[in-house]
Amino acid sequence: MKIKLISCAISMAFAFSANANASEPSQTKITSDVITSLPMTFENEFKKAMNDPNVSFYYADMMFRQGDYDKSLEWMLETAKYSHSGAIENVKFMIKNNLGTKVNRKSVIEFLEYFAMPRGDQEADLFAQVYLADYYRGDSCVWLSDSEKPGCVLGETKDFEPTAATDLVQSYFYYENAAQRDDLRSKYTVGMMNLLGIGVPRNVPFAISWLEPLAEEGNAAVAFILGSIYQKGYWTSMDREEANKWFSVAARSNHPASLMDLAKNAESGNSSIDNVDARIHFAIESYMKIVDGVLANDRERAEAAYRLGLIFDSHPMVKNTSTSGKYMEKVLEFSDSTNNEFGIKALIWFASKKESTDLSAAAKLYKRAIDNLEELPLDVMQRHSTVYEKLAHAYGRGQEGNFERDERSFSYYMQKRHNLMSKTFIPKTEDDRFLGYSAFVFPG
Repeated sequence: MKIKLISCAISMAFAFSANANASEPSQTKITSDVITSLPMTFENEFKKAMNDPNVSFYYADMMFRQGDYDKSLEWMLETAKYSHSGAIENVKFMIKNNLGTKVNRKSVIEFLEYFAMPRGDQEADLFAQVYLADYYRGDSCVWLSDSEKPGCVLGETKDFEPTAATDLVQSYFYYENAAQRDDLRSKYTVGMMNLLGIGVPRNVPFAISWLEPLAEEGNAAVAFILGSIYQKGYWTSMDREEANKWFSVAARSNHPASLMDLAKNAESGNSSIDNVDARIHFAIESYMKIVDGVLANDRERAEAAYRLGLIFDSHPMVKNTSTSGKYMEKVLEFSDSTNNEFGIKALIWFASKKESTDLSAAAKLYKRAIDNLEELPLDVMQRHSTVYEKLAHAYGRGQEGNFERDERSFSYYMQKRHNLMSKTFIPKTEDDRFLGYSAFVFPG
């Protein structure tokens, strides 16, 4: 219809021009070399219109509907500069879903840095603060959509160039600001960064002040971390009473590691329970919760079963050879899927029980323990290197009618132990972890 109207208008204009020329032949004709363009072109008007945030918002929306997310985010970011609430919301949505962020990364960071700080009577934007905190710690996973992030492993994202040069000081700045806005993960991270000295000088009392409220609200993992700080005397005074307090908080949720430490403290007498028999019963009950519970992993179950095996093997109040053997068998079951040092210990325990009556069977168990041990890290191998010596001595003395004495095998296993202990173990440093808990991943 518009085209028809324009055509009619042009026809009428030509007709009017012809009539004018016929009635006024002396009038001067305007030619193209006299005037080349109109005073106001459509480009000028279009550019002025795009300065209207509602027009640029419309254009950005149209680009999004056409699937051009790069151009859409570009214009949404421009519109957001006018404090257009709809554009700000859309920019955050597109960032969260990784739409157009790669091409517009620089502008995205500028947008976030602007809104991450208070502006007049407007509060800082919590989303911007947390995003920048993650970004400046070198987390490439922030460039993925929310649905993709759970499967992302930090440092293994290959689709993007490296993020800003890891600036942990800047990262801490934004985490602390977000923590003051009551963001739980940021509170935890601020506590852990102070605990481990990441981005700030180590400050354990200040770290504890951030972590305690989270533990008091029932976060078992954080309560365990607090208990472990006091249990180990980690950059603070060792205090088993305070450690047990926090382990008990975590144990209400059957937190396996907390139950384990409470039980060990009870066994060693570091407990508020005065009676020895009551402490042993408490330890047994705690270990059984780990073995029979659903929260523990196989390694934790193996350790708890091993501790139970030792108690029933040696403690006079509950001594029971059959029960002890049953729990040691459980250790081996739990160690089948995850080879661990407690499986090694259980094999050595079984072998030591057989040495006096069946040295051949004992030697087979020692060999099995060595085979499993050699699959474990060097520090674990060195801790249990006596198994080489035990097997060597079995060959050194032999057993009449059961196991032949073999001096060459004795020398071989003694030399293996010597070579193992001569190696230097260099601990792997994990600056962002404490007892397996990452400073940047909120547990629970």
